[in-house]
Amino acid sequence: MESEQWDATFEHPDPWSYGDLYERTKRAHTLEMLPAKRFERVLEIGCAEGHFTIELAEIADRVTAIDISTKALLRASARCVSSPHIFFEQGNVFKRLPDGPFDLITCSEVLYYAKHRFALRSAARRIAASLQENGYLLLTHPNLIADDRDNTGFDFHEIGTRFIGREFAHTPGLQFVGELRTALYRVQLFQKRLGTRPRRRPREVIVREARFTDQDKVVRLIKWGGCDVTEAEAQHMWTSPEINILAYHRIADTGPEKLSPYRVAPAQFERQLSYLRRQGFRSIWIHEAFQVLNSSNHPPRGRLVVFTFDDAYRDFYECAWPLLKRYGFSATVFVPVSFVGGRAEWDRGYGEPAALMSWNEIRTAQQEGVRFESHSLGHSRFTDMEPHEIRHELCASRDALERELGVRPTVFSYPFGRANDAAADAAEASGYAHAVVGIGRTKPGDNPYRLPRQEVFGQFDMNQFIQLLGVPKKAPIFERVKYRYRRLLRDRRTYMSF
Repeated sequence: MESEQWDATFEHPDPWSYGDLYERTKRAHTLEMLPAKRFERVLEIGCAEGHFTIELAEIADRVTAIDISTKALLRASARCVSSPHIFFEQGNVFKRLPDGPFDLITCSEVLYYAKHRFALRSAARRIAASLQENGYLLLTHPNLIADDRDNTGFDFHEIGTRFIGREFAHTPGLQFVGELRTALYRVQLFQKRLGTRPRRRPREVIVREARFTDQDKVVRLIKWGGCDVTEAEAQHMWTSPEINILAYHRIADTGPEKLSPYRVAPAQFERQLSYLRRQGFRSIWIHEAFQVLNSSNHPPRGRLVVFTFDDAYRDFYECAWPLLKRYGFSATVFVPVSFVGGRAEWDRGYGEPAALMSWNEIRTAQQEGVRFESHSLGHSRFTDMEPHEIRHELCASRDALERELGVRPTVFSYPFGRANDAAADAAEASGYAHAVVGIGRTKPGDNPYRLPRQEVFGQFDMNQFIQLLGVPKKAPIFERVKYRYRRLLRDRRTYMSF
């Protein structure tokens, strides 16, 4: 079963983006920790598609590379076909290893898949038994929030590099030699020295920078500066009987004074994102919020929030979206279709109106994960319009967005946040699944065509923003007790589904 699950992961080539800057830097740091010598017999645990294997082959007479996925092994064999001293076989470090002994064993991004702390301990002893006397063990794994909430780390799994290092330092026959540290991962070097007292601290610590770009997939998994509530803890310890659909307009420092309530400064916006990330919030879409609130009699698990932005201002593309990506949040933008590429002319009475996104900018953001929905054609008040005019605004804007973006809109945002019965009925008749209005939290039983949002105003300080979110609710006691037991075991099921 495990092999089939990993074959599904490797259904398509390069599932982990092995060629990106982050992965290449990490491989270079891993090799940096090795002593300057040639190795006779090397075992690579978790070779994946062979990117690191072929680098190991340059410093070894023979490399045995194992992986649990047969599909990964096929690609690795093809990549390394010109190196006849590399041998591949299917294997699982948590069950058995190829016959040793080896003078070097490497293992990267694998050991955190241990089912619990005892499975990790068993694997550590199995690896130590496969090393020859004075042989080296090289481990590379990420820093996890589960290990250290006070510093930057990834928020997935229960077993991180610090926990792994301590477990191997306690393993009979292994000594902790040195460690290369970055903010995101550590490379740990051990040596087999029988009959010596285990060393729990490395003799040498090297500090390096882990480089990556904002496009790297790892960014969304990072909790910058640590966190107070992990995503697993939020999922098992808290519920969301109501969900905040947060409504923003501009994310900018300057603009007409009379429009300042609808303008949140970028630094202020980032503080809000940082707070939500530290508190274990995850973002969902509007239709997901409606579904989870109304699909059962129990409140949805976790701390949930929805980000929405009205009017498609250009500063969303230039400022808000880069910050949302950095903190791992999704966003829905409501577009006044007739003004795309122009300015917010409905604000001209207050001063020079702000620039709006172009279609090219909208398409770029869409490709990066932003959802674009309708905010009408002309940004007029529906409460002042005739029913046939409302229907035209709903249908024409929907068709234009579908024509330009290739996706049919399913959510509508009423201009100025106001809707009467005629507007709500027209939104339903026009084929929209949901529509959003003014102030409040979304609750079970809310009209899907009048889903309330919480508007985030520019004058809010952090205390007011936190109050806007409401008081979090704890999960039932039996769920909390079960979670704490799993945490004690470092049970992977608290994060993973297999």
